[in-house]
Amino acid sequence: MLTHLHGDHTDGLKFFPENEIIVNEAEYKKPYGNLSTTYPEWFSPTLVNFSKDRIDYFDHAYPVTKSEDVLLVPTPGHTYHHCSVLLKTDNEHILFAGDTSYKHQQILDNEFGGSNIDFGQSQKTYDNILGYGRKYPLIYLPSHDENSANRLTGKEYLINN
Repeated sequence: MLTHLHGDHTDGLKFFPENEIIVNEAEYKKPYGNLSTTYPEWFSPTLVNFSKDRIDYFDHAYPVTKSEDVLLVPTPGHTYHHCSVLLKTDNEHILFAGDTSYKHQQILDNEFGGSNIDFGQSQKTYDNILGYGRKYPLIYLPSHDENSANRLTGKEYLINN
């Protein structure tokens, strides 16, 4: 699953020619800052759309699994149709947050990453993630944060409930 179509997130596609690649259809049709000329020739992702009333705080989601324990959720701001991947386990929920922020602390301090197409949408995304983290034990993992792996293995929640 791709959270968005920036080159630093699509460059590795060349290593997965036999795999299904899932992309939010709206992101695919209206990407921001992508370099489609760098996509492999075979790139033809499975395009998905969100359904309403699937999950708290995000309202819309695309259930990747039948049990809906893996969901693609809208987290716009960095791009118009940026998404994140939410994994719900028995003990905690894990948000693979793409570029909603570059660092974990940014969302807590309400500081935005440098590259956002819509800061108003980024603020709504932050509010949704923080609200979700207040309700559920949430491990927040932005792609560019070098400490994401440590937070995952240490089970460090976004908000200590």
